[in-house]
Amino acid sequence: MLPTMFKARTLTALSAIALFASLPAHAETAIKVSGQAEVSKPAPGNNPTTPELPTVTEQDLERGWDKTKDAVSETAESTARAVESAYEDVKAALIDSKSKTEKLSYITINPAMTAKVMIGADIHDTNGKTIGNVDDILVDEKGAAKSIIVSHGGFLGLGTKEAALDYGMVMRKSTNGDLIVPVTEQSLKQAKPFSYDRADAQKDPGIQTIPSGQMRVSALLDSTLVNAKGKKVAAVDNIYFMDGMASRLLASFDETLGMGGELAAMEYNELSLHSKDGQHQFKMSAAQSTRFEQFEKQATN
Repeated sequence: MLPTMFKARTLTALSAIALFASLPAHAETAIKVSGQAEVSKPAPGNNPTTPELPTVTEQDLERGWDKTKDAVSETAESTARAVESAYEDVKAALIDSKSKTEKLSYITINPAMTAKVMIGADIHDTNGKTIGNVDDILVDEKGAAKSIIVSHGGFLGLGTKEAALDYGMVMRKSTNGDLIVPVTEQSLKQAKPFSYDRADAQKDPGIQTIPSGQMRVSALLDSTLVNAKGKKVAAVDNIYFMDGMASRLLASFDETLGMGGELAAMEYNELSLHSKDGQHQFKMSAAQSTRFEQFEKQATN
């Protein structure tokens, strides 16, 4: 049966996230008082257990702020590692066209690096501030990620705007799928607006749109998988990315009302992509089709 990709778990990491969110505010307070020569000690009060605080100089605060930034970074990393446990690894049969045996091998996929998790994920600047979220990813015909479409601004989904950022600007992906880019919220506001409708760009040259030869990953997730004869055999379930490239296609079949079913993984670059009128279809080679038939028989018996 298809493992549940997005099974929710209660994480103690939530407290770490809260701590991470609060640190900048505390640091900001320290910066404001750092202009003083000295911060006086608070009175210990009537509580005999209240410890006395040492005298803090401006130099101490500056050194402390540097340590705080390091602590924020470490907290973000540890929180991201903890959040990874919120996702279950996906197990899929590998459709290896080069295999010489009938026995199928299985692989595990980290869902945090898949399109379904990255689309909708938050985007942070280098200071950890959330500046938008991933509305979509644009790839070329070979599966190379070219742009991320960022949705930003607005409130409760109203008044949001889109902008296209070069995928190469992504510094790294956290283990929960969030992206970190060296872009500020202000620069996003000043970026050229983006529209998925090419007609908008024809009317206004100041609007960016999907370049020729590129397509939305969200549209690819709605596509189908056909065998070498053109017969539909499965629905595209997800796309796994590695090093800025679509690495593997995940396809599911034998589902009941969109649930359950069996999952197969195949090399993205071994498939041929056919597009017409905005509809996409992935076609397997003859060797892949044979392996997929073997998978179907083993999975249904």
